[in-house]
Amino acid sequence: MKATARNSWLLTQSTWLSSASKCWNNRCRREDEFLRDFDSPLPLGADESAHALDSLAKLAGKYDVINIKLDKTGGMTEALALAEAARAAGMEIMVGCMLGTSLGMAPGVLVAQHAKYVDLDAPLLLTKDRTPSLTYTGVQNRAARSCFVGLIRMLRLLRRIARRLLRPFRAAQVPPPPSQPDSAPVPTGPILLTSLVPLRATPRLGGRDEIALRDILRSLEIEAAPRAEMQGYVDADYRRFLHTVGLVPNGTGKLLEIGANPYYTTLLLKLFTGYELSLTNYFVDSDPGRTQPGTYDVDGSSHAAGFTYVPVNVERDPFPFADATFDVALFCE
Repeated sequence: MKATARNSWLLTQSTWLSSASKCWNNRCRREDEFLRDFDSPLPLGADESAHALDSLAKLAGKYDVINIKLDKTGGMTEALALAEAARAAGMEIMVGCMLGTSLGMAPGVLVAQHAKYVDLDAPLLLTKDRTPSLTYTGVQNRAARSCFVGLIRMLRLLRRIARRLLRPFRAAQVPPPPSQPDSAPVPTGPILLTSLVPLRATPRLGGRDEIALRDILRSLEIEAAPRAEMQGYVDADYRRFLHTVGLVPNGTGKLLEIGANPYYTTLLLKLFTGYELSLTNYFVDSDPGRTQPGTYDVDGSSHAAGFTYVPVNVERDPFPFADATFDVALFCE
């Protein structure tokens, strides 16, 4: 090999990578504490070590980059919260993916608006992708508006629900927007999703921390529902349930939860808010609606719970509620 400056650099980095690989392979992936004192000539990225927001504390100070995958965070809300917290900790953001179609990649495209590195190439590994699909041109990929059809439909549906079913907001709840001078510049560039979804800290409900709240949710048993599967669902997504309840305005009134099953958000609302709840679900067309019995534990005591729902196919059926019935509507599951 001709000894050039570039070749010399490549040889140096290759030697370092070989040494680092041996060093890493001699340790369990979970035993990465030595990275705090490791002088790396290249940025180190946390990949398999990175999951949801609660994994960040163990990564900061060891890694320079965090690879955020929506499959691991549990969804866009947690991914956005993780990205915001990682930036605050001085880490660069990478958005990656597991194997999936363009539909699975589309939410990652939104999270990737503030990422330094993006690896959303999973559809290229498929024999056949869905239509519409992401467009790949060289090292760039773009998502057509039609890739977000599900999100757009949900937002339109929520807007229709808000216009029809929610009571007019009181002036004290929603202050008028500040006036803008006619000469104010028109915003340009990508819409910051964090301005649409407020990323609040995990709320403390009833004076309990998030682990105590998770344990309450893990104790919930619904008739005929597999317990192990439900507990796995809680472990993966409990922060999302807490975050959702944290977005509900303080106060009382009537609250509509669309798609309430498996009732984790419902249970938190029942225990820690003063709202009168109305629930809808859709399972099959012949469903007459009923009360699903369940039990849950709080402070060592077991309690019975009944979750009564009205069957509604939100994409087809008219809502069986009068206009201006509710103060809050949730559409989360």
